[in-house]
Amino acid sequence: MTKREWTDEELMDPNFWDEASTEVQEPSPNPRMSVRVVFEGADFHQVALAAEESGETLTNFIRRGALELAARRTSSDAVAR
Repeated sequence: MTKREWTDEELMDPNFWDEASTEVQEPSPNPRMSVRVVFEGADFHQVALAAEESGETLTNFIRRGALELAARRTSSDAVAR
């Protein structure tokens, strides 16, 4: 089954919304975000090979690298202030 795409007209129409059936839910205690990363073929091969050699999954390897780079940038930004 595919998700239905709503038209702008439907979304802007206040009669379209069924507020009587609105459900309030608790926020997730561990919110997560997912991002899509596009690599050129040779770059992907290089990153995948490095992840394999480090014994990590590709996802964890990319996540760890991004977090390490972000931490270094945050630290250097704090020093520059």
